[in-house]
Amino acid sequence: MFNPLNPNVLLSGTDGGIHRTNNINAASVAWTNINNNYQTYQYYHVVMDPLSGSDGVLGGAQDNGTTAGGATFFSLPNNTTMTSVFGGDGVAVGISRDNACVPFFMGTQNGNIYRDCPTAATITPTGSASEFVTYFYLDPDNNSNLYYAGRDKLWKTNNSSTVTSGTWTDMGTTALKGHTDFFKRFSTTRGTYNSATSYLLLGGDEGHIYRLNDPRNATSFSAAVDITPTGATIGFPSIVTGLAIHPTNRNIVLATYSNYGTQSIFYTANATAASPTWTLVERNLEFHSIRSAAITEVNGQTLYYVGTARGLYSSTNPLTTDWVRQGANEIGFALVSSLDYRHSDGTLLIGTHGNGIYQSKITLCNGTTTTWNGTAWSNGVPTASTEAIFTGNYSSTANLQACTVTITNNATVTFNPSHTFIIGGGLTVDSGSSLVIENEAALRQINKDVNSGNIIVKRNSSPMVRRDYTAWSSPVSNQQLQAFSPNTIATRFYEYLYTGTSTPTAYQSVDPTTNFVNGKGYMIRVANNWSTTVASAYNGQFQGVPFNGDASQRVGKGINLLGNPYASPISATTFLNDNLNVGTLYFWTNTTPASGGAYPQNNFASYTTLGGVAAFGSAKIPNGTIQTGQGFYIQSSALQDCFFKNTQRVNASVSTQFFKMSQELEKHAFRLNFNDENVSYNQFLIGYMEGASSIHDNLIDGKMLDVSKPSMYSIIDDTEYVIQGKGLPFNEDDIIILGYKVIDAGNYSISIENFDGLFDTQSIYVKDKLLNRIHDIRILPTHSIQILERLMTDLKLFIPMHY
Repeated sequence: MFNPLNPNVLLSGTDGGIHRTNNINAASVAWTNINNNYQTYQYYHVVMDPLSGSDGVLGGAQDNGTTAGGATFFSLPNNTTMTSVFGGDGVAVGISRDNACVPFFMGTQNGNIYRDCPTAATITPTGSASEFVTYFYLDPDNNSNLYYAGRDKLWKTNNSSTVTSGTWTDMGTTALKGHTDFFKRFSTTRGTYNSATSYLLLGGDEGHIYRLNDPRNATSFSAAVDITPTGATIGFPSIVTGLAIHPTNRNIVLATYSNYGTQSIFYTANATAASPTWTLVERNLEFHSIRSAAITEVNGQTLYYVGTARGLYSSTNPLTTDWVRQGANEIGFALVSSLDYRHSDGTLLIGTHGNGIYQSKITLCNGTTTTWNGTAWSNGVPTASTEAIFTGNYSSTANLQACTVTITNNATVTFNPSHTFIIGGGLTVDSGSSLVIENEAALRQINKDVNSGNIIVKRNSSPMVRRDYTAWSSPVSNQQLQAFSPNTIATRFYEYLYTGTSTPTAYQSVDPTTNFVNGKGYMIRVANNWSTTVASAYNGQFQGVPFNGDASQRVGKGINLLGNPYASPISATTFLNDNLNVGTLYFWTNTTPASGGAYPQNNFASYTTLGGVAAFGSAKIPNGTIQTGQGFYIQSSALQDCFFKNTQRVNASVSTQFFKMSQELEKHAFRLNFNDENVSYNQFLIGYMEGASSIHDNLIDGKMLDVSKPSMYSIIDDTEYVIQGKGLPFNEDDIIILGYKVIDAGNYSISIENFDGLFDTQSIYVKDKLLNRIHDIRILPTHSIQILERLMTDLKLFIPMHY
């Protein structure tokens, strides 16, 4: 599709997502990926770095080559930021710790396999046949062992770091077992290789499963044992899609089959027997197509996972317990094509065909308990796998973590400012006992366990005078609005209706005897006995059962008021990435009192993934954290559900406001203020970052929420923006068009608030077309403007040395 405003710009939609070229007429057309975190990647296979604690991941994606993520290899902030490392159609992948260079093994269409170090080479076995998607398998615990599926022929090497195309061992074909299966799945026993106990499982596209004992020393596939489950559907297309061996018990295996109408999930507890006994364990997944399998064990507790054509499911014991859907809001109903489990630190990697990669830390209690009696711990300070019990009063001196927590015996547990109570599972507060989360402290829970018992969460507002408002949201259930602010006039509790076209139609009074709704924001006026001249904070206090798990709020097309539902801050960037139709967050700052019933200047701070911008000069700049109890506005582009998730929660220590840009991606930015002689009206942000362009970029560019006040802004397609992102690499000939609106003609000015990155040395010129003046605002930080009319667009912002 061509941009109707620029015939050189073409947008292309494919099964790899959305791409744009800014010059379709170029001799060599350059394309930019503008998926902007919209998940379109169709992964065939994903793996983690086998090193415990590493954040390195690798995935082979249809039409999108091989991508990798993590600071381990690329100095990326984490594995949510991916980079392309190999082209073609990505298929199978592997990461080895068998060599100091940490080799990557990457496949492409039609059977090619490439190793990037210690010697970069294509190492496809000479003479091998292949399918379009050809699988290979690197033993996750014994990385020297690599296996390759040449259709019905098995190839292997015990020297993955040095193997060449001509040094593989040809193990023969499935014809040696009287079959014609093409190999589709591999799995090996976990732990250090042992010739007496280690084995390789192989699954074919006609339903057969084979066990090859001591595969490192085996010389022919003829030694393999056919252990296909009795009752499995044999014949194409009954394809073995998952083979999972228990990480500490080699006798337990989970095998899965794809396609509908086949028996699809089998379990055995004697996989090493000459003829294993298999049990069909489809249970409630009888009508699903199963695509992958994994078995995890943490602290002696086992969980079984299967990836289906409609999401991820788990069971604590598939012999007796139905499968439960996992990651409903994250993974959704995406086809889960690949699962990789790292036993050393209990990490599960989930690859989907169409919705990207996900990772989860399996945190379970190890059966150890420790009790705080008011003076000391009975069994040491708790850890993430320890059950903590409080029978005496406790006051935090630092962060504390536990697997589960019980507070009993009338104990009061207090977490002080900047400290976080991190709980992997559930919280129980017995009657008479108390948990107090002080202002700027946090309760952060990892899993979605149910809590019981009331806690107290304290949160201070910004300083206010009488008739000022704050946008609040409750972190606990069953918190009544009036009880939270008992001295607020009953008619001064408001919700915001997206259908409203004016202040009276948008802000609707709510019954204060009702409760806060999780994830919803409310505008609440300060107590009616507040000072009219001396600003002071309202010390809010929420009391109830702390909310945990996922929440959703239905929003309409337009402006909506939401709120953080947790007793911990949440990441604004993660929230935006989880809600792609939101784009920009707006925070009511309450820093400018109303005069004559109207606010004379902008009161909304704004945030996108580019960064935050204050409401006006010297006010607080959002730092990417949505505080506990914080309500905030969004401008939704569609009728949709907005999701809050535990994975958005962060520790209290990250919540301090700061004025530098986040450096998760390469970013360079500056902020400008629009002022007159007495008032700073608003602030706006210009920045350069990866993924941005000269047209509107969702999650990066932020529109002005309120254009009724005097203000200055940048312009994209005749629309006012308070945050504008431009692409990298930086173009020193770039020009940014500015616009402004004032109520009265007079003398105004532009001043620079701060700058970072390349703007530490790069000049920023303002050209005033009315006066024909050019001013380097980075060197002389204020530029005066004489405005003769109320609405004009006669300013240009120049970045270049040449203009």
